[in-house]
Amino acid sequence: MFSDAFKKIKDGPAAKILDHLNPLLDGGKFDAHRIHMIGHSLDFYEGWDLIEVNDFDYNPARKISFIYNENNKENSIFILDGTNNSINKLNKINGLSLIRDNVKFYLRFYLSYVYGQHGAYQLIENLDSIDWLDEPTIAAKKSINSMLEPIYIERKVGGGFDIKATIMFKNSLFKAMIDVTENGLVTIKDQELLIENISIMDQILAQ
Repeated sequence: MFSDAFKKIKDGPAAKILDHLNPLLDGGKFDAHRIHMIGHSLDFYEGWDLIEVNDFDYNPARKISFIYNENNKENSIFILDGTNNSINKLNKINGLSLIRDNVKFYLRFYLSYVYGQHGAYQLIENLDSIDWLDEPTIAAKKSINSMLEPIYIERKVGGGFDIKATIMFKNSLFKAMIDVTENGLVTIKDQELLIENISIMDQILAQ
């Protein structure tokens, strides 16, 4: 979901980040000479970056995602473990700055890195957002595209946002209303099934 924004982190900066990350890991340490590290800033977390580390010497590749702030000496890293615990903790400790212009990107981030036992929700804005396993016919693409609607964002009285969006769960496409509170809690509600059994890549296994 963020592939167009990531930039590679090389050599010294990558090694410095690993100095903070490795002591937090239960498994083996990452070696700066073997890994591929990418990252980008998140404007709803001032001073924090989203980092992904891959070691392709493993099969499947060993991967970890985390939020990092080199200037925060006490809690410089929050590892994203697929639950909302790390994100909620970061929101509570560091604070979250949500406005209409960035709440869509926060929702995309949240859905990308919080997933349950059965998979993750994915925010679908257009056909390019879908990772096809088998390329559909032109007619099928037109049919699916006609179901997609622009994301609608409404600020709620008292704080937070109501968002109307199209989302993918496993291989099914839904319309949904999504509640995002000012402190970053996300609740998906009022789901309406649009189409199922779409041939797509498994997002979790692909990580």
